Amino acid sequence: MNLIHNLNQRLTNQFFGMNARQVLKQIEAIDEQKVIVLIQSFNLVIKTVIDYTESYYAKDKAYYETLSCFYLQSNGFLTWKDLFVVVDLISIPDLNIDKLYNEYCDLKVFDEHIIQTDGKLKEQVNTFTAKQHEHITSSASPMMSETENDTSDDENMTHKSRQTSDTHIRSDELWAYLLNVNGNTTPNMTKIVSYLFSIPCSNAFVESIFSKMKHSWTDYRNKMDVQLMAAELKLRTNCEYTCSYFHDYVLSQPVLLRKIRTNEKYERKKQRICEN
Repeated sequence: MNLIHNLNQRLTNQFFGMNARQVLKQIEAIDEQKVIVLIQSFNLVIKTVIDYTESYYAKDKAYYETLSCFYLQSNGFLTWKDLFVVVDLISIPDLNIDKLYNEYCDLKVFDEHIIQTDGKLKEQVNTFTAKQHEHITSSASPMMSETENDTSDDENMTHKSRQTSDTHIRSDELWAYLLNVNGNTTPNMTKIVSYLFSIPCSNAFVESIFSKMKHSWTDYRNKMDVQLMAAELKLRTNCEYTCSYFHDYVLSQPVLLRKIRTNEKYERKKQRICEN
């Protein structure tokens, strides 16, 4: 991890920040022994942070290191050996390994072709990502515009694909591009990549839900019960999906369809209490 590496580098270089260095120089002129004690305490703090961080991620370290082969920017295109290890690790049902190998070979050839022809991969990926973003935005419900100003907090937590450097390409965007270049010809590889990149790397999505709740459950709407608030949040979240996606999702939910056709959808209706 970059954090652990940077902290270890600080210990090696004995660098604790410019302000700390200036203060230590001032104290050194008065009491050199006190400077030694302070440096020892600084080292102890950094070592404590390193130990805590490593203990927190130790149990999942090997797992995520195995998945790191899908980070194409630093590792190059993944090898079949690494891919097969991941397949055994995550155990996705209904994978056709023979077809997966053919898909892998096709993707590898395409990746090599781009490199050899200097195909300006970053520009192609950015163009593809921008088109996908425009498609999602144009297909979203008009309800999105009502909360545009209220959800600025969410925008800060979304992926910043347009702010990347000239050389860096986000792995999820690169895989999305590679898997969509030739249409739906890589169903098995798509299952694996979709599963891997659905593993959250942060709590940004959870924070976005709290942000929407904050803007919906205001002081002026404080009589809303929890169930009503939950229903509104589901509506706001689902309105970000395209119409075709949400239509297909609803059709895949037999319990929901049954309730739509019957009076079961009213089973939680509360009896109104009349105040005297």
